[in-house]
Amino acid sequence: MIAAGALFLLFSALPFSAAEGEARPYAYIFGGIWVCVCLFFIIYGIHIISSDKPSYGMVFDIETNAIGTDAAPRDDFDSRIRKLEKLKEDGLITEEEYQRKRTQIMNEPW
Repeated sequence: MIAAGALFLLFSALPFSAAEGEARPYAYIFGGIWVCVCLFFIIYGIHIISSDKPSYGMVFDIETNAIGTDAAPRDDFDSRIRKLEKLKEDGLITEEEYQRKRTQIMNEPW
């Protein structure tokens, strides 16, 4: 992203400087917008590289597919609670995590 912004910025100078006559003011306006966009890409690319976690996109919790039906059949209430209890018994989750998730499952519509 940084390299693309820099290349666009570098190679865009020639067409804008070649404008003559009545087109020159419009070329300067377009050139100013073009430079701002290229600088945005360069700065945003630096931001992505310097951030602690990559922000290549947002993370979504997808439960349904595009047409609105379940993407995968959801486990029934009973099996979800049993799996949660098994995780607690095996020591994979704490009591606090168990209670929080159990409350969340209990509050879901059946």
